[in-house]
Amino acid sequence: MWLLKLLSRLPLCVLYALSHVIYFIIYHVVRFRRHIVYTNLASSFPVKTPAEIKRIARQSYKNFSLVFVEMLKGYSISREDIAQRVQITNPEVIRQFVANQQSIILLAAHQCNWEWLLLAICREIPSGMDAVYKPLHVDAFEK
Repeated sequence: MWLLKLLSRLPLCVLYALSHVIYFIIYHVVRFRRHIVYTNLASSFPVKTPAEIKRIARQSYKNFSLVFVEMLKGYSISREDIAQRVQITNPEVIRQFVANQQSIILLAAHQCNWEWLLLAICREIPSGMDAVYKPLHVDAFEK
């Protein structure tokens, strides 16, 4: 964990460059779950050619690598940096319910980096939040 927290202090531009290395390692070297990814994509897109499936898989691994380094940055990103990168539209609507001590449920798609969305919401509404999600299989990443 200390290594992940230390890496989180690197500037985002360095972490984004590191994401290319991570992609190369998990896709080309380790081949992390590639068979499962190809099988799932072929099942989901039966009319796609093997070349198209491979292109989608590669892009998915690249996206995973980018989201991973952004998630890593979440350990040390400043409130100002998260405010520049994620804007909450109409936060006063949420604040109104919080001020009235009413519970609210916010739903978001798992698109891009939802971890940064949680950080941005916590910045806008400091009263506390619980997130519902499916736990990760790797304990270090779950922590």
